[in-house]
Amino acid sequence: VAAPVALMLFLPLLLDAGGVWNPRAMCCFFVLIWANDVCAYLTGMSFGRRKLFERISPKKTWEGFFGGIAGALLAGWGASALLGAEAWRWLVLALVVAVTGVAGDLVESMFKRSVELKDSGRCPATAAGSTGSMRCCSRLPLRSRASRRCGFSECKKLTLL
Repeated sequence: VAAPVALMLFLPLLLDAGGVWNPRAMCCFFVLIWANDVCAYLTGMSFGRRKLFERISPKKTWEGFFGGIAGALLAGWGASALLGAEAWRWLVLALVVAVTGVAGDLVESMFKRSVELKDSGRCPATAAGSTGSMRCCSRLPLRSRASRRCGFSECKKLTLL
């Protein structure tokens, strides 16, 4: 957990050629992720016809994938203009965010299907979907209404991974 957070805090230094830490760059990074997810969802629901990997995630489409890339690229371009940074750095980051976001979603779906868990959305929600299901499925019992709603019988399957 510490390594990704440390790298995430180092990210604004990589994106700014001046070497000055800028908290707005971190906010723009989260906007990239949000733009990718929202644009992929809206494009896929509106225009999606061809399935991406139907056996793993039946609702993901190629149209949604490319819509997410377009949204992330647009957000990356806007971030570079807002921050006065080099556009190519933000556009490359946008591509990385879009591709790894879909890859992460597919891996999470593959894990859920391997333990016959259809929906991790019943687990406590967080900003990232996989962290919500992992927190729900931790070995330490959570004493909240959301964790009781989750149903530990389903979540215990994921602790065996």
